[in-house]
Amino acid sequence: MKIALTYFLAGSGHFREAYSIAKELQKRGHETNLIGIENRLELSHKISAKICLWYFRWQMSLFLLFGEQSTVEDLDKKMSPKSRLAELLVFWFRKLEYLLGSFIKEDLGLDGYDAIISTHPMASVLAVGAGLPRVINICPDEVGEVTSSFFKVNNLTTGVNSKRVQDIFQKLGFNGDIRVVGHPLDPDVLEKRQEVYERIQKNSKTGNICLGVFAGWITPQSQKREILSVARELKNILSLDNISVKFLVGNHQDLEKKIREIFIDDELRKKVEIITADTVYELVEVSHRLLVKDIDVLFCRPSELVFYSLALGMPAILFPGVGPGERDMSALLQKYARIKSYSEMEGYLSIYLKDRQNLAKISSDLYESGYNFDGAKNTAALLDL
Repeated sequence: MKIALTYFLAGSGHFREAYSIAKELQKRGHETNLIGIENRLELSHKISAKICLWYFRWQMSLFLLFGEQSTVEDLDKKMSPKSRLAELLVFWFRKLEYLLGSFIKEDLGLDGYDAIISTHPMASVLAVGAGLPRVINICPDEVGEVTSSFFKVNNLTTGVNSKRVQDIFQKLGFNGDIRVVGHPLDPDVLEKRQEVYERIQKNSKTGNICLGVFAGWITPQSQKREILSVARELKNILSLDNISVKFLVGNHQDLEKKIREIFIDDELRKKVEIITADTVYELVEVSHRLLVKDIDVLFCRPSELVFYSLALGMPAILFPGVGPGERDMSALLQKYARIKSYSEMEGYLSIYLKDRQNLAKISSDLYESGYNFDGAKNTAALLDL
């Protein structure tokens, strides 16, 4: 089958999940194409395409105003006022998106595909509005009520991470075929899961530990400030023999420059690697390679990387989350282990990293979460229904 994997680049997360599903589909012999909808719209000269792009950016900014919503305990409670407001907004958003889809069908360039799998709800709705057949909507995060309202697209087959998210969708009145598929982790990373965990355990207890400080494709100033604070603090810690660090800065040249200015000492530079990426594809590929081969402790926002921390048993130190989805993800990680934010330990990072018994315990707690990471395989299986 010829399958389009569509996403909006609200960050690297929606791409990372489409990328992982595409890998699984390719292993099964399918022809795949990763399509960023905003890239297609930027190439169009139509006013309708420009309106669609503006609307996407405005909508994302609006949703950042909402805070964290539901936890497991909230399922039996009535919807919060914020959740009701989100539901009302999404109701009108969807009507507009279906209409926009009918105007930009040619710009989407999705004709000729046997199926479309989307990891962003707006990409799903635009495809349906354009009259395209067989659209599968994937909600790849462990979301609360507000974010579920956003991911919910009625009348479509929808894959979700867990029974909890399925229950929230149903609480919100979802109308469609909903399947628990699990999170779509990169199949190649998943295959190395035990091997990586054993390395982290060994290094956490007695060996040299490698820190990974990851910026996203879209990195807010609050995260950049904390990354630089980490770099300044590590400048004094790296004199220890058993710690090294890799900074993945993506396409943020300003961040790269400032980190290099911190580590000007030749001896320190031997323990520091600064890695760039010119495209989101490269960023995801490099990050997965680093997670499998090198990283023992991860610094990141509570984005989709939360699932890699869980799957690999990799202790995470969190930068501030952005919007309700990332707040939900932070709560998920803290449900399984004593994960802390960098702001909680700033100035005391050395003490935290020296407590190897604690790092090993956090690692095992995460690894033994029992979370479902077979989303790529189970999403591919939806094509057989």
